[in-house]
Order: sequence, then structure tokens, then C-alpha cells
Amino acid sequence: MKSDKYFQLVEAAQFDFMIKTGLLGMFLRNGYRFVNASQLIKFSRPIRIFTKLEIETGIAYWDDKCAYFEHVFSVRGEKYARVFVKVKFKKGGKTIDPAHLVGQ
Repeated sequence: MKSDKYFQLVEAAQFDFMIKTGLLGMFLRNGYRFVNASQLIKFSRPIRIFTKLEIETGIAYWDDKCAYFEHVFSVRGEKYARVFVKVKFKKGGKTIDPAHLVGQ
């Protein structure tokens, strides 16, 4: 897979995480949105195209401005890549403290 495909899959994984944790409903009700501020990827080995893979998503850390999502790409239980995404939660032009959304 080319590196841009990892980032496309990460966006889908983040959206899936928001649905499964109930955050998406809260975001829609309150007019929140999220913006990816930066992304960092570490490749352990390449994933070939059309390979069945799993992505494990979680929030690794948050501070007063950003949450840091971690996405681990695995094939048959072996880790192939890890992606960290720095995310800002916004309402209008205001940054929302992640602790109010995910730290509860």
C-alpha cells in the first residue's frame, strides 16, 4: 500500500471510533467538529495491496488543546504500522478542551 492509503484508512477508523464510542452523537448535538492538526506514521513492514488488515484505534493521550489518536495496523496479529494523529476539537472558531469530551 502507498503511504496515502494509510492516512485514508485512519480517517475512516477515527470516524468508526467516534460512532462506536458515542462521541459522534455528542458532536452532532453540540455542533462540535474535529480537525486533524498533524499525523505521524511509523512503518514496521509494508502491507501489500488487498491484504486483509485490522486497525485498532484509541486515544493515547490528551492535553488542554489536543487529543492524540493512536491507530495500529495489524495483519494476522502482527503489527505493521502505527499512526498517531493530533486532533483539535472545535466549535466555531473556539478550541474545546478534550477533557470535556473524552476525559470523562
